[in-house]
Amino acid sequence: MNVAPTWDLLITILSVVIVAYSVIIGTNSTVKVILSTYVGILCADGLGNVLYYLGNNSGSRMTSFLFNGPDAAVLIKVIIMVTIIVAMMLKGSFSVDLGETGGLLDILLLLLMGVLSAGLIVTSILVFVSGGAFLTSGAIGATDLAVDIYNTSELAQLMISNASFIIALPGLAFMIMSWFTE
Repeated sequence: MNVAPTWDLLITILSVVIVAYSVIIGTNSTVKVILSTYVGILCADGLGNVLYYLGNNSGSRMTSFLFNGPDAAVLIKVIIMVTIIVAMMLKGSFSVDLGETGGLLDILLLLLMGVLSAGLIVTSILVFVSGGAFLTSGAIGATDLAVDIYNTSELAQLMISNASFIIALPGLAFMIMSWFTE
């Protein structure tokens, strides 16, 4: 069997890894990942925009090299987002306790939250790669990589086109789950 590497395959593998990790860490920690991701998205977008602006408007050769073009802005934003998620998971001073309902329902909720977490993280990265922004002043324009991904991946097209919905779903699910737990 010969499997050709495609963007759809990469997106699928990344999503499966995130769902598998969610199953390992459990529902409460997965919800903590989701909440950390929301914070990471906003911080990455804001800080990435500031660093990109400072790097492109300073006279320093080093900052011009590090922040050269939209690809650098994408990389900066993704690194900041992932760093904040990891930092909040390891040292964040908040916890989530949704309680347990027992049995099959707990497993289904865990899988649902894992899928929503994967959708949130992957879609956020795709929005950054596509040159989009969550803060209105942060759009940097489509990169060559974004155009390639969008043109060759139906899954990326679907996720980028429905990013607002995909990004809102985990928050709504958390809110609804919190109504029905102790």
